[in-house]
Amino acid sequence: MTTQDKINTIKSNLQDAEDTDFQYMSEPVKDLRHYVLYIHSSLEASLEIRIINHIKKQLPFTPQHTQEKVNFAHNMRVILNEMDFSKKIKIAQNQGSIPVNIVGKLHAVNDIRVYFSHPTTYMNKLIEYKDDNKELEAYEILDVAHQAMNGLILKENPQWIKK
Repeated sequence: MTTQDKINTIKSNLQDAEDTDFQYMSEPVKDLRHYVLYIHSSLEASLEIRIINHIKKQLPFTPQHTQEKVNFAHNMRVILNEMDFSKKIKIAQNQGSIPVNIVGKLHAVNDIRVYFSHPTTYMNKLIEYKDDNKELEAYEILDVAHQAMNGLILKENPQWIKK
C-alpha cells in the first residue's frame, strides 16, 4: 500500500466518523466549517502580529538588534499561544492596534468557531446553519471581519495592494 493509499484510507475513516453527525452535518455545513476555521486562524495570526509589532515599536531596538527582534517576536508568540482569541482581541483593542469597529466583528467570528469546536454543546446552533439564510449570515460575518482586518492591514501597507 502506497503512502497515498494509506492517506486515502485514513481520510475515508475520518469521513465516516464525520458523517455520523447527521443532525447538523451536511456538505454546505462542512464547507462553512472549513471557512470558519481558516478565517479564524488568519484573523488570529493578524492579531498576534499587531500585538507584537505594537510592543516592539515601544522598545529601544536599533537596526543592529535584528536577532533580538526575532527573539522578542518568538518569545511573544510563546506567550500569545497561551491566550485565547478573546484575550488577544482585548489586548489589541487596549493597545490601540485595532479600531473599536472591528472588535465586534472578530468576536462574532470567534463565536461561530466555538460552535464548531464544541458541537455537542452547540448542536442547536450548528443545526441552524442547515438553513440557507443562517448559512449566508455566517458567511457574511466571516467576510465582513476578514475585509475589515485586511482593510486595516492594507491601509498601513499600501504596497501590498494588488494592482
